[in-house]
Amino acid sequence: MPLYTWTAPRIGLSDALAWSRLIADSSRPTIALVQTPDQCAFARVEAAGLNFPENGRVAEDAIFDLRAFSPDGEVRWRRDPADREFGRAALLTDQNLSEPPAASEPQSTAIVALVPQRYLLWGQGDQPGRPGGLAPVPGWSWLTGGRHPPLAVPIAGVQPQHYVRLLAQEYLARQEETGNTYVFDERLLGLEAFAVKANRGSTDD
Repeated sequence: MPLYTWTAPRIGLSDALAWSRLIADSSRPTIALVQTPDQCAFARVEAAGLNFPENGRVAEDAIFDLRAFSPDGEVRWRRDPADREFGRAALLTDQNLSEPPAASEPQSTAIVALVPQRYLLWGQGDQPGRPGGLAPVPGWSWLTGGRHPPLAVPIAGVQPQHYVRLLAQEYLARQEETGNTYVFDERLLGLEAFAVKANRGSTDD
């Protein structure tokens, strides 16, 4: 099975976000994980651009790294520190797109196996209405904890004592010279809320 990749060495953030239409999933929104020099945040990718919760906005000109993802693919963008209006972008997908991104360079890599991965986000669902609690935002939930600032995640109804994990997929390739298998890349897929069973400390899956 192949992993298809398209890259562009010089592209603006808004043009890179337009690539996300190629991996849009009608059943769920495309999610973006963005980083600035002083924070990491989630956003929804919409036709008008990045949609943050009202009290969790991020200035787009401060973003230096973005990963927009859905079950069908991932768009990556990293700002060029020497020319801040532009950056380098990549699109990864399991499917050979019939209408690939404009001004991009295609590449196909043979994949021998897929390995699912999960990454736990810090914090638990915030208690709605608690004294000093965060105001609810439609379509979003807040994760809170003593070791980090509140984090807004684009999942509705994450309950107190529930957690959220980032779902990903590793792509294993094989070296022709040695036959050794190695992790060629990893693609983000989505977010998932879950609870921990009190009797065994295990998750509900």
